[in-house]
Amino acid sequence: MSIAISENSDFLKVHVQRFAKQQNLSNTKFEYSTATKDGDNYLGILIRVEIEGMKNGGIEKFNLIFKRAPRDTKLREVFGVRHLYIHEIKFYEEKLPIFVSMLSEHNLSINDIPRYYGGSAVPENEVLILEDLKCYGASMNKSVILDYSHASLAIQHLGRFHAYSFALRDQKPAVFENLKLIKEPFYNNSRTFLEAYDILCDVAIKAIESEGPKYIDRLREFKKGIPKLLDFVINGRNAEPYAVLNHGDYWSNNILFSYNDDEQPENLFFLDFQGHRYASPALDISYMLFNCCTPEMRIKHYDELLYQYHNSLAQCLNELGSDVEKLFPFEMLLQQLKHFAIYGGITGMLFLHLFTRQEGESPKLPFDIEYIKTLTKKLRKNCLYASMMRGTFKDMVDKNYIS
Repeated sequence: MSIAISENSDFLKVHVQRFAKQQNLSNTKFEYSTATKDGDNYLGILIRVEIEGMKNGGIEKFNLIFKRAPRDTKLREVFGVRHLYIHEIKFYEEKLPIFVSMLSEHNLSINDIPRYYGGSAVPENEVLILEDLKCYGASMNKSVILDYSHASLAIQHLGRFHAYSFALRDQKPAVFENLKLIKEPFYNNSRTFLEAYDILCDVAIKAIESEGPKYIDRLREFKKGIPKLLDFVINGRNAEPYAVLNHGDYWSNNILFSYNDDEQPENLFFLDFQGHRYASPALDISYMLFNCCTPEMRIKHYDELLYQYHNSLAQCLNELGSDVEKLFPFEMLLQQLKHFAIYGGITGMLFLHLFTRQEGESPKLPFDIEYIKTLTKKLRKNCLYASMMRGTFKDMVDKNYIS
């Protein structure tokens, strides 16, 4: 999603001047460049901005990311773009400070979320200003499909992130009640997309048909109740007392990794909290494991990754002075997955065709009816898409997440 250079420049001048005033900078200069390739970020224009100015007699530099809302009318309407940007601003200004304050009481800090410098909710010019994580050597994984080393690190960081909610529930219940007050960011009315779900479920059935009638029958039953199922799983009240603040869009392009000298991932940073919601931990877990990991990886490591998630959550809770066995024992994690991991299948139908698109293939909206009618053909042309769809729904049935 590119944007005219002159329009970027004019837009940035306004916000750079505002930023400079907030930081007490004078004689400000800035340079900028596009931070992502087309299709890497569907609901944002990411601009890398280097700002330099004078402060207290010396030169001060800032490396920032300006995340600007797209102005395409259809995109804004279909996805509720304005609401998503306001929603993300609220995460940084209202939700994250609650966690930061709680951790500071235990001499702990959050080091895997970029620093937030401010945002604006001006209609059609919504923007967030964030720390540029490139200065830490962080970058996207070369593939949207996570291998074991990347998935292991990602699931452990997710466990820590969810631990903050459990600790807050345990230690500051009144504050936790305020944390729960989150309006659903994306699926405000699942029935709006009923036609799309019907078509996408037919694609899933086509992908799985070679596995036999048991799988076809399960998916046909699943198809009948998708809107009701989706409404159920995204509602945190149905997951009590185990609901947490979810990232909401925990897939490869919203994770940056830094690497050691052996090119193995050693650290991780979260991006993009536009979809944060109050719901079962199973939503974030299933979204990542069923949309970013191959079927072969789940066969080898699924249980191990769940233990790693839970161990990381337990360790963080222990550091914060809470007990995982009281708040979220492993058996309850398995129960939450049984009831809510279907979310990974629903999102797989919606987004796997985007995550597995081939080189040179333009990203298409998952609710573009004419486009999604062509996805059955894509199963024949794109082996990765076919394999991921088949594996996701075979696993969903085999684990009784689709029953």
